[in-house]
Amino acid sequence: MTDKTIKVRVLSIDPGFTNLGATFSIMNLSKGIQHQIQTQTFNIPKHLKAYNMHQYANASKHVIECQAVKDIVGNLLKQHEPDIVVCEKTYMGRFPNAFASLTLCINAIETACFDYDSDMYFITFEPSVIKKANGVSGNSSNKDDITKALLANKNIIPCEDIKLFD
Repeated sequence: MTDKTIKVRVLSIDPGFTNLGATFSIMNLSKGIQHQIQTQTFNIPKHLKAYNMHQYANASKHVIECQAVKDIVGNLLKQHEPDIVVCEKTYMGRFPNAFASLTLCINAIETACFDYDSDMYFITFEPSVIKKANGVSGNSSNKDDITKALLANKNIIPCEDIKLFD
C-alpha cells in the first residue's frame, strides 16, 4: 500500500468512419476516480473535406478514411500525451461489413499509437465488457442505459454534460 497518488493519462476512443469519439481523462488510481478533461466527436466525412483529394485519386475510400483517422488520433496523442489508449473492440454480430470497416478503423488507431510511441499501451475492450463494468446488461443496445449508468457513477467526474454525446 502506498500513500503516493498514482495518475494515468487515458485517451478513450469510440471508433468509426462516420463519427469517431475521443475522451481524454486522468485516472487517479489511488482513489479510483476518473476525471474527464475533454471529449470530442470527429465527423470523418467532414474532416476529409480538408484533404487534397488529388493526392488520394487512386486510393480506395477506406484508405482515405484510415488516413484521416490516423491523422486525428495522431494529433490527439500529441495534444494530450496519454499513457494509455483504450478503444472499443469490433463486434461481428449480423453485420460483417460493419465489422470489416471497424477493424480497419481500429487498425488505423493502433497504427497512429505505434507511430507516436512504439511502447504506447493500446488495449481494446468488448462492448459487452464496457457495458457490464458500468452496470448495464452486456447485450443492451439502448444507448440511454449506458448514459444513465455513467451519470450515476460517482467515480467518474465529467467536465462536460455526458448527455450531449452519443
